[in-house]
Amino acid sequence: MPERLHQLNLHFDPMEDRILLRMTVVSSEALSEFRIWLTRRFVALLWKSLQGAAAESVRADERIAPASRDAVLRFQQESALAQADFSTPFSQGEVATPLGDAPILVSRARITRTPQGGQILSLQAADGPALQINMNDQLLHSFMKLLSEAAGKAHWGLDLKLTSEREETPGPPPCCV
Repeated sequence: MPERLHQLNLHFDPMEDRILLRMTVVSSEALSEFRIWLTRRFVALLWKSLQGAAAESVRADERIAPASRDAVLRFQQESALAQADFSTPFSQGEVATPLGDAPILVSRARITRTPQGGQILSLQAADGPALQINMNDQLLHSFMKLLSEAAGKAHWGLDLKLTSEREETPGPPPCCV
């Protein structure tokens, strides 16, 4: 059985001034946890890539008119977040830690699109391992929400607003005849 994502948790650690990303995956053998540090600079750069990946899923659909893309993206985001479970606490049980107990510091990220329309987020340490996370639209939007909330708690001054949280720019006022 291939590994599948079980839970994600992002938590700001004020002593480290970093966000700790914890992921548990389920495989046939056991539950494994991966721990990753995200710095302010890395989060700012990653956010732009995540926004691009979310927008790309809408841009790639030729049936969506360019003028409707923002509205469709907002709808997709709201729908994905409504289906996500943000209330279940992160599991603290016995887990294997394939990369060790100490979190790794990632320095590179890459998002690639799969032929099926999903995304693969690759996070890589400067001198070592890379993790690949297969993300459908729901997981992508959920990850963005968790990252936005964690960065907000960090008070880093980053503007990590979800598409549905941004104010729409009003169009021209209606015209009277």
